[in-house]
Amino acid sequence: MTTRLALLGLALLMLAGCWSKGPTETVPEPKSTASQSPASSAESADRSLTREIKSGDYRLTLELASQVLRLNVSKPESPRTEGTILADDSVTVVPATADVRVEDRVVARVKAGQVLAVSQVQGDFIGVSLLVDGQPVSGWLRRHEVAFKTAESKLVPTLAGIRKSDMVPAAMLVQKAKAFDDGLYAAVELAAQEGAGTFAGKRSMLSALVASVLQPPLAEKSPIVLLAGAKLGGVVEHLPPALEPEIAAAMASFERDAARSLPISFYTWSPDLERIFQQDRMLQTPLEPGEVETLVEALGHDAASLTSYEAYLELVSRLTNPLAKPDLRSMLAGAAAAPGRDEICFFPPSRSFEGDLLRRLIGPGPVPDDFELMNELISQVRSGKLSLTPTASSGWYDYTAWALEPMIVPDKVAEADHLELSDSYREHLTELFKGSLALARETHIKEVQVSEKSVMRERTRFDVRPELSAEPLATSYLRRAQGYRFVAGALESTFGRQALEKMHRLTQAGPVSANLSEELASMEDLFLGAASV
Repeated sequence: MTTRLALLGLALLMLAGCWSKGPTETVPEPKSTASQSPASSAESADRSLTREIKSGDYRLTLELASQVLRLNVSKPESPRTEGTILADDSVTVVPATADVRVEDRVVARVKAGQVLAVSQVQGDFIGVSLLVDGQPVSGWLRRHEVAFKTAESKLVPTLAGIRKSDMVPAAMLVQKAKAFDDGLYAAVELAAQEGAGTFAGKRSMLSALVASVLQPPLAEKSPIVLLAGAKLGGVVEHLPPALEPEIAAAMASFERDAARSLPISFYTWSPDLERIFQQDRMLQTPLEPGEVETLVEALGHDAASLTSYEAYLELVSRLTNPLAKPDLRSMLAGAAAAPGRDEICFFPPSRSFEGDLLRRLIGPGPVPDDFELMNELISQVRSGKLSLTPTASSGWYDYTAWALEPMIVPDKVAEADHLELSDSYREHLTELFKGSLALARETHIKEVQVSEKSVMRERTRFDVRPELSAEPLATSYLRRAQGYRFVAGALESTFGRQALEKMHRLTQAGPVSANLSEELASMEDLFLGAASV
């Protein structure tokens, strides 16, 4: 991406504010101070934003409050002409042998057909890199000594390896958030299964319920969905032989549906996470009326299990989103099931903006081949028919979608008056939104419902470039910070602060050293900092 200054630069309108319990566009005071450009002494006096640039004996002071950035994405390069060689290409050696030189010194001798990486091109000279006796060597060959092979990009082990400027792309921050979110969710999944702090855990709840429903008189109407889910989760190993065929049939039907049963994303990191995925997905299966009655009776006679059940559903409603189908709580409170209406689930899936839109536009019938849900979602948001603003009942997934919304409605955010976006940059933001929302959905996949010089004299020249430490999507970053504060509160209310300080985000290599409480605060600071620069 290239950026060009139009008028003079950028000032993001960041007004001091405070957090509220619901979503707000008011910017909070950052908890961490981002580095800023040198400013004149007048800045501290009148709070104006200024920037000072020096060129020789001249000094230029810019008033940033009236500046605008023009953002553009360069078009793809036209097909290269035959024989063109560029940096990062691969080339093969043409003559039988050729000398790789640094000035007049031969540093390596290469043979015909040998493949070399191009590091730079200067006129008739091609800079190449290779290994000699296991040691990296760089030098120069002449253009006629090599032939173009491939133009594949270099593979790099980390995102840091692809940075080509001091400005952090928004996509890199999205990837940072994705890695953090996956690890956080993985840690919470294990804590919710085994119990932590004030939350006893799903394992103890399911174990108690299995024992209860296998005793008379409940054993006469055993809830197969519960028993199959408990077995998939490793909560129980042996069940009554008389029930084994029915349980095995339910599990086989579930496992044949790969969209429901196959763990993906961070759920593939460990056997424990795989079991949790399959257990909870099985428990999203709609219950038969007899199963509902049995489970309501079992929960009604087990206060500890009922407390865990209610706490877990509340956690899921906040950590992902409100539930899309009824659960057992209303019936436990004495309400009767509405016949022929919504299916009752033990662990219902969560709703989402895109899922709600699909059901509203398509209904229960098949999805037309030419229907593009993501494009329709974007169209609805841009037209004002759909708002991604979280409500009082929203969960973290809604907050994440809300944080991404500025990418598709960039003219409706606080910093819009200071940004002039080219058509190509708008297209870039649209594609970034699509990819970012897909990454966010993957994190919540288990829960989200499946669906020129002067003639007179030379003038002093100032080379003025935007001083950006992050791609200017302030509202998106601010909303992401609010989402992390929201999820911290949700986790603390479920597990307690002390337990949160003992929980650690997971990676495929194991838990990280910092606790979740510290990391959530750090992620909030990161995105507040990105929003304030």
